Amino acid sequence: MEIIRAKSDPIGGRKYGGVIMAEIFRWVHMSDVHFQDGKSSFNTSNLQDKLVDFLSTNVKDINALFLSGDFRYAKEKESNPQKVVEYTKQCAHALGLDNKKIYTMPGNHDLDRNEIRSIVAQKVRNEYNPDDGEIKTEIFHKLREDFSFYNEYHKQLDDATLWTDDNPHTVIDVGLFNLLILKAQSQILCDG
Repeated sequence: MEIIRAKSDPIGGRKYGGVIMAEIFRWVHMSDVHFQDGKSSFNTSNLQDKLVDFLSTNVKDINALFLSGDFRYAKEKESNPQKVVEYTKQCAHALGLDNKKIYTMPGNHDLDRNEIRSIVAQKVRNEYNPDDGEIKTEIFHKLREDFSFYNEYHKQLDDATLWTDDNPHTVIDVGLFNLLILKAQSQILCDG
């Protein structure tokens, strides 16, 4: 694994109010962990261990860890997120972060697919109006509850992310600007 750094500052000299952005907020983004239920190959386990070591040794002064879904290997229909919770905490610890500096969102592999969900998701896709950007709360609740693996992961992890029927997104105030985490994106309408 290699860290790519710009020759000048980490983001090419872009400044906000005279301050280099990398001095305001630095984060690590991980995605597609795809944990398997005790069936990980040697290479997968080895890579997971090496990533934790790499983060601990090479990545410093981080403000947050973002994990954008696909926490499980969907074909196995894993229902216990404990291993992923432990791994997430190991990565955060390697970065010097506690749980309240971890922000997560589900992916399409974290979804329990079923016929009712397919019908509801299709109805929403057919009727959704991008001009108002709204999905009824009761419909969103139904779509959100089908992420049982992610919901349990989020509960056990006790991270900083909001994931409720009336607040599907998270805003992070970092001083000079805010970060918006859009948790309900295309994965919320997945059905197959």
